[in-house]
Amino acid sequence: MRKSAWLLILALWPAAPALALPDCTPDAVVSFSPTGNAGYGHDQMPDVVLGLPANSLPTQQSLDVVSLGRNGEIILEFTDNLMVDGPGPDLIVFENPFFVGQVPAGPTDDSLVFAEPLIVSVSNDLINWQTFSYDPAALNQVSGVSGTPRSLLPSLSGLAGITPSFCADRIEPDDPLVWDTSGNGGVSGMGGDAFDLADVGLIQARYVRLKDSGQNVGFAGEMEGADLDAVVAIHSQPVAGVGTDTDGDGLTDAEEISLGTSAAKADTDGGGMNDGQELAECKDPLDPGDDLLIGFDNPNACDSGGGGGGGGGGGGSSGGSSQDGSLGCLALTAGTQAPGSAALLLVPLALLILLRRRREAPVKK
Repeated sequence: MRKSAWLLILALWPAAPALALPDCTPDAVVSFSPTGNAGYGHDQMPDVVLGLPANSLPTQQSLDVVSLGRNGEIILEFTDNLMVDGPGPDLIVFENPFFVGQVPAGPTDDSLVFAEPLIVSVSNDLINWQTFSYDPAALNQVSGVSGTPRSLLPSLSGLAGITPSFCADRIEPDDPLVWDTSGNGGVSGMGGDAFDLADVGLIQARYVRLKDSGQNVGFAGEMEGADLDAVVAIHSQPVAGVGTDTDGDGLTDAEEISLGTSAAKADTDGGGMNDGQELAECKDPLDPGDDLLIGFDNPNACDSGGGGGGGGGGGGSSGGSSQDGSLGCLALTAGTQAPGSAALLLVPLALLILLRRRREAPVKK
């Protein structure tokens, strides 16, 4: 489909209801420019890229993604909150890399990762873009379907689509230079690639642009090129809503009433972070225990039910629908072909903090 046709479709997607509470995921797709034969997940747009990362297994790629194709591009927007520069990384990009064959048991184990690198840029106005720097020489060493040696991954810092992403109880930034003994394969939380706004000289950003690097087409056909799962803001601040905000926490009094938080107390749970910021970082404003943590508990809970996490499938693959919350994933070996339809995991936003309901995402016209 031509770019102009995709932009028309984006413009026709419906807007959200008036009540739009801040949360840690993007709210709109500004533009989507796939290339070549890439078509996987396109029928699930925009929701497939606007929620939290989907569950999968360390040696299986998530199928709840949209394929960009070689040099394809997508721009996402945060409308009710802004990503802000805080201590450490400020956002995580989840493509769907995975360990090839087996998960390493220790930092010295040989292992391969199926990586489809993404170039990441951020902006406040869609005009002035700041791109995270990376080493082009290292990028040229990324292999195809056989996988890239994990020892090379630290040199690919500044790119997304590098660190394996899979089911875990928490979403938190991973440091590729540190082996996390509590993580699967040494990866912290659900994995993904973390980025710090300070590295590009920004204190805040509203837009994220993700562009396939063109280095690894992966599996030719509808899943060629990088496959975007999700973007999550680790540090975020709400944009003031329309209405009275008595306590100045970024939430209107009406929103506070709907949430059960105090309209007269900025930090209802007394944990050290105001209510609006907690929502913008996918934390619970009624739980003081999560206020000062980097990252947050994964509300999707790792569910190995259904066909997605099981064996079988033949030909080195296994997979199943994730519409019921089960894993949607596919184990790939050389020569494996992807299935012909996407498995979409719709993530109710109410599960983020057990207080909010999912809403239709607005799309910039």
